[in-house]
Amino acid sequence: MKKIYFLLLFFFLYSITQAQWNPFPLGQKSFYQYNNITNSPSDTTINMYYLDSLIDFGTHQIFHFDYSTPDYNGCYEAVNHNPNIYYTSYLDEIRPDSIIQNNDSLTLAFSYNSSSPLTDSILFLPRIQKDSSWISSFNNGNTNYNSLEFTCDSIYLDTIVGNIVDSIKIISIQAQLNSIPVSSNFDGLKLILSKNYGFKQFVSFYTIQKEIPLIGLDSGNAQSGFQLPQFLDYFHLNVGDVIIWKEYFDSYDIMTPGYINYFKDSIISISSFPDSVFYGISRTDENGFQINTYRDHYKHNLKGLNLSTNIFIDDNSIDASWSNTMNELYNTSEIYLTNDSIINRNYSFNGAFYDSSICNSYIIMDMWSNKHYNTYYGLTSYSSGGILGTTSWTIEGSIINGVQIGNVWNVGIDEYKNRQTFKLYPNPNNGEGIFISGNEIISIKILNLQGQLIKEIETTNEETLINLNNQPKGIYLVKAQFENGEVITKKLIIH
Repeated sequence: MKKIYFLLLFFFLYSITQAQWNPFPLGQKSFYQYNNITNSPSDTTINMYYLDSLIDFGTHQIFHFDYSTPDYNGCYEAVNHNPNIYYTSYLDEIRPDSIIQNNDSLTLAFSYNSSSPLTDSILFLPRIQKDSSWISSFNNGNTNYNSLEFTCDSIYLDTIVGNIVDSIKIISIQAQLNSIPVSSNFDGLKLILSKNYGFKQFVSFYTIQKEIPLIGLDSGNAQSGFQLPQFLDYFHLNVGDVIIWKEYFDSYDIMTPGYINYFKDSIISISSFPDSVFYGISRTDENGFQINTYRDHYKHNLKGLNLSTNIFIDDNSIDASWSNTMNELYNTSEIYLTNDSIINRNYSFNGAFYDSSICNSYIIMDMWSNKHYNTYYGLTSYSSGGILGTTSWTIEGSIINGVQIGNVWNVGIDEYKNRQTFKLYPNPNNGEGIFISGNEIISIKILNLQGQLIKEIETTNEETLINLNNQPKGIYLVKAQFENGEVITKKLIIH
């Protein structure tokens, strides 16, 4: 009996240490939470990891994130690795772009800088045994270390997420400089790998080194923890609900005046389907005059909200003036979850097209649009820009299910009209001769989309000249603070 017991124990321990351990199981949607990394107004940011394709090259295999999810007509590499399309994203810094498997070793390939595709990789050995180590060369621009040592500290059973239990490995990280251990931001960070469900805890390797815990998964056979909202979770307004919209036009030309308008949308009818919803809407202006009654249809413009990829094609937004091979490319940000459990998602079009017949991309810098959805309002803000200026729509107040938030109709309209503002021109710009003009401005901050401060100026002038010609092309945020403490943010495009 003892022999049978020890034999079973041996096979159990052998299965824990030697069976296949998949960092990102093929076909599983894994949801990871991280805080204070992006410059988005949220409490929690959630990123979905989803390996959906495997290509076998005989000597090795390559696993791709989102290879088959977006329809690129065979142009996946050209679209995802084209440095001219989109700018550095924290999504790229946190998640590998692909995984190369050669026997028992894995290479996590990162494209953390869109101007230098696949600039770095990390060797990972998922079958590592307890108290064993391996070393991976690593260079993310930090001169304090040039390699990382990974050590399996322990192996045991633990809860993965919810009620799912699995074997896990605790893996510590030690930075090295020329094979000598050195102190770094990786000190104390742990990778936690489960046998069947991938990483219980991942680590962001670039820019900000921190642990990223698993908060939900959908493997097909098992679902637990956080899950993506369904289509109708975004659209559940009822007849009688009211939305107050503010329309703001910001002119790029100092000779063309901007304007602010307010509109009240009342829901008068609803037709819902699993993949579509129709709202009958009565719109009045701020004086109470009915402008029109119209029907709003939401369907295809949610295509990218539940994709894990940060670049996708909206096939239903193709401009009729382009050929049928030209497709608009959209950029989807991470999922934002606020304290009130409202799920937020943004996606934007930055003037990028690609031609599927030759897998080539094109950019028109004077075209862009952004949309923001959440599970409370549905569409909650949107904006678009061209050569004349930027038009933005934001919600100033609402009555939903009898709950009033913000200003409802003409209450406080004059207050909104008297808000501070400033002009930013010319915009877009090549980085030279950017003028910021407005009354009572006391400070100006320029940030990139990662929230990093590029330039800060204290001023009492009505007009300030700045130059950013030493900065890379991309989108920047200009924050102007006024004497009354109000801070207004505008978008600046450098091309």
